[in-house]
Amino acid sequence: MSRRSSTGLGFDAWTRKYKVVRLINGRPKEKEMIKCEVYTAGGGYGDRWRPATRGIHFGMRRFVLAAVANAATHKLPPVFANGSLHWLINPKSFIRWPRAAVISFSVAEETFTYSRSPSFWASEVHQPPLARVSLEHLVEMDNQLRMVRDLRNNPNGSTLEIWKLLDYSSGNWSLSHQIDLSGQVARDLCEPQIVRVIGSVGNCRSVKKIIIATSKRMVDKKFENKVHSYDPRSKVLETILSVTEAHTSRITNTPSSRFGLFEESLAAVHKTDREIALSSTLAKATKEILLRLPAKSVIQIKFVCKQWLSLTESQSFIQSYLEHKNMDKRPKVMLVGKGTGQSGFSFAPLNRCLPEDHRHIALLDTKMVCSKPCHGLNMISTEEKDYLYNTCTGFHKVYCNQAQAQAEQHAFAVGNKNVGLGFDLLICEHFLVEIIYKLKDFESRQYN
Repeated sequence: MSRRSSTGLGFDAWTRKYKVVRLINGRPKEKEMIKCEVYTAGGGYGDRWRPATRGIHFGMRRFVLAAVANAATHKLPPVFANGSLHWLINPKSFIRWPRAAVISFSVAEETFTYSRSPSFWASEVHQPPLARVSLEHLVEMDNQLRMVRDLRNNPNGSTLEIWKLLDYSSGNWSLSHQIDLSGQVARDLCEPQIVRVIGSVGNCRSVKKIIIATSKRMVDKKFENKVHSYDPRSKVLETILSVTEAHTSRITNTPSSRFGLFEESLAAVHKTDREIALSSTLAKATKEILLRLPAKSVIQIKFVCKQWLSLTESQSFIQSYLEHKNMDKRPKVMLVGKGTGQSGFSFAPLNRCLPEDHRHIALLDTKMVCSKPCHGLNMISTEEKDYLYNTCTGFHKVYCNQAQAQAEQHAFAVGNKNVGLGFDLLICEHFLVEIIYKLKDFESRQYN
């Protein structure tokens, strides 16, 4: 017997993480006949699969085995609704009618439960499971689990029924939609070999339309796949997409529908070893301490060990440090004065430079222009040099101006140039723009 598996994607509302869950049927000689593995996207377990926290209870194993076999045979992926992944059990896998119809896996608790058989199964209990003419599959609509009952081969009336699960424990299902397969609907839905309801679209202001995908064999190696929308109020079926699929080799069975609905969103799907290390309890405690230190101290501390270096240089720490230092949301006015040693300038808060305490900063004796803060940096321009400064740490870089030309006379120019500081949000890097005129004649409007 070949190995069979079924995989589905769910969302853990407790941890706000996406989880990939797979059920795997083992071979007869293997110790485990069925196992459940979980992959947490962006979680703390790293880039690997792990066993489900609670595993599979012994009493649930035969139901899970039957659910995986049904999913693999009929190409039925599990359906995520109400915080759980659901697999349908095919009664034909049992000699007697099973008491379970749907296997559910709670993505948050990582436990298995089952829902009892629906009422329409009970009406067929006098028949052997292999004699059934109806086929079912699961679908999510309005975040509720639904079961679609395919009765196209029913001699008493060809219909497509959609049942809603009202209660998991009692197995109470309610008929929500019944599509009469006659007229145009019969032509579009009765001829295809595969008919699957894949969801619904619409909003609260309009009647939601049911989306149905079909697959029909045309010739030996070609299949016609269509997507239809069905309006329950007007009972009109509209074809919205038609695709012809060709295969290079002969296929015995009609392929299952390859269409599905999805909602656009952005989510982290991978966490690196560095991110896992930074999410540990010790790293979080260290981060809270470092957030309360001055910027100069943080720069010195990062050389203590590799872990602290990785922490202080991470983008998340930089963003948290910026937010923590600006919690009061009040602008801080800094004055520029003469620097000491190799530093050309110094920065000091305004309250330290008041007349009664002006000894903390040396006044300037030459013209300079200081830019506004730009993502943590300031630029100071003099006639001969430009200085790029981090006012918190004191780090600076000097750019010399070698050009000689006519000097500008307005307030925002020094020497013969205008220099601007900017930040590129796409590549997250600062840039300097310098405009130099060797000749500028306002009367003749000659520029060089």
